Amino acid sequence: MKALIPLIRKALLRLHAKGQVQKAYLCFPGAVHVSQELWDAGWGCGYRNFMMACSSMVERDPIYFPLLDDPIPPGVRNLQSWIEQAWHEGFDLEGAEQLRNKLAGTSKWIGTAELYVAFTYRGIPSQLVDFDLTRHGGIEPLLNWVVEYFAAESDKQSTVNDALRGATPVVVTDKMPFILQHQGHSRTIIGFERRKDGTISLLMFDPTFLPKHVRDAALSIHSGDSSSPVSLSSERHNLSPSKLFNKVMHPYKSERKRKASDTSPTAHSTKRVRNGDIDNDVIVIDSDDENAPGPSRKPSFTPELDPIAVIKPFRLPPDKLKRNDKYQILYFPMTDSWDRSARLARRIVTSVKMV
Repeated sequence: MKALIPLIRKALLRLHAKGQVQKAYLCFPGAVHVSQELWDAGWGCGYRNFMMACSSMVERDPIYFPLLDDPIPPGVRNLQSWIEQAWHEGFDLEGAEQLRNKLAGTSKWIGTAELYVAFTYRGIPSQLVDFDLTRHGGIEPLLNWVVEYFAAESDKQSTVNDALRGATPVVVTDKMPFILQHQGHSRTIIGFERRKDGTISLLMFDPTFLPKHVRDAALSIHSGDSSSPVSLSSERHNLSPSKLFNKVMHPYKSERKRKASDTSPTAHSTKRVRNGDIDNDVIVIDSDDENAPGPSRKPSFTPELDPIAVIKPFRLPPDKLKRNDKYQILYFPMTDSWDRSARLARRIVTSVKMV
């Protein structure tokens, strides 16, 4: 689902005007929400967060497209094959043993450790960070890390005029979203907000949930925005926005179309956190079907959507964060890709432990 970041930004600005939000930071505007489908409900959140990360990478920097596309593109089942291939080359032997060396075609849960293996195997830089809320500081180290990640660089780039004006209350950065996992579930973090009382809430894309009213509002924004960020990056690898999005999000569908047309394709410590069960069944919405007739793509919704109703599904407040003792973050520095020697040096899964 595209155009959610502009929608969230607008809602946050309205909440700031009402005095409810002091400041907010969001990831780059091309990030998308990918929902679980009925067939992977209960085990697919890790895979869907992976797809959000892949789509964001392609939008954020097309240089990563070949690494993600070859030899098999991203997808739920394809990711399982990626990980098995990495195991066969000696990556994460501990994780392979825990999953009995079999993942393809199963409904086994995966977590940030497995995603790290998949991205590392393809030469895409990523890093795991661990947080133990039972230690001194509780939730503060986690919140401080998120604030530093999204806000530090933006604040350094502020001009004198920005400072005099108080700058914008809602900053859309060029940062990648990252994946946050606890025992039982994972989500994609897209930013944070500082509330009127000073508390900080994380902002997230949850693969198990996207309300219809928010979906319709985002569809309306996307259908009316010809300058969507997707068009900028897709031009660099000669794919239309919808073809690019569908190639990343629906690789099997894209491959079937290709074959049907008979065209050729031009200090560290080890920590593992696994996903658990998820109860919400949702159906993914393909918001960019290039063959869909124009009138049917026009959603019906009120433009004056309540900003609280918009933000609530994306808000992860501190009281909910405190319900779990341990978290693991997988983030992407978007630096130069790793060559084979750099990949092999990272075959053992390690993470930075924050205290």
